[in-house]
Amino acid sequence: GRDFSALVQTLSLTSDFPGVCVELNASSDSDLEGEETFSVLLSGPNYTRAIVIPNQATVAITDLSVVSLTLEKSEYRVTEGEISVRVCANFSESDVIDRTVLATLETLPSDSAMAMTDFVPVVQTLTFNSNVLLCVDVEIYDDSVLEDTETFSITLSSSDPQVIVGAVGVASIIISDDDSVEVSLQGSSYEVDEGLSVLVCVSLSSDVERNVEVTLTTFSDSATATSDYIPLDRVLTFTSDDALCENVTTIEDDTLETAEIFQIALTSSDPNI
Repeated sequence: GRDFSALVQTLSLTSDFPGVCVELNASSDSDLEGEETFSVLLSGPNYTRAIVIPNQATVAITDLSVVSLTLEKSEYRVTEGEISVRVCANFSESDVIDRTVLATLETLPSDSAMAMTDFVPVVQTLTFNSNVLLCVDVEIYDDSVLEDTETFSITLSSSDPQVIVGAVGVASIIISDDDSVEVSLQGSSYEVDEGLSVLVCVSLSSDVERNVEVTLTTFSDSATATSDYIPLDRVLTFTSDDALCENVTTIEDDTLETAEIFQIALTSSDPNI
């Protein structure tokens, strides 16, 4: 039948051949199964006084099939504000699972993403009883700090000797930061005597854990660049929430003038500013 070839066979025993062997054939399939057994019954003819001891034996069939288990994807992307990311594993589509298979999903920290700081560590046992997709939710911590993109790994393993990890045994989980920071001048207006410099400082609204670049630029109004002041177009690179400052120098001349004005502007191409 499905697991072995049924057999009904008459055995002839004589004084010359007191023992006889019979070959029993187990069927081969690719299904992953537990140990299976069937019985062999030996009986004597009704017209003899033969006593058959023992008259029954059990044959155990050991499964040699191997199946492939893999992660659904090699890369998972999540934004901090999404709270969690779902990681799934399954067998090859053609695999048939007729017994329990245990596998483990485990997160591994990295230099950029740390357990209990950026994500909740996971060591989760997956229990397969059939060829289904099983998933684990990995929780992501949402903070208010502007950071670089962070990455950690999750691994799939199984101690089952008949299970191999397929094409994707390790996946990357990439956390995109959704935090923002405000940048502003510390003063809304400045006054300076002709020929002197004015210190212009720029500050951030909160601390950062990655570089933030802001451009400080002067624009002419009633005061003219190179005639009344030295133009400035400077990139400021913040590595923390410490304020950064630049001197803007005015130019002294002998002309009697009314008060003159030029503008100072902040710009940034950073989408989180």
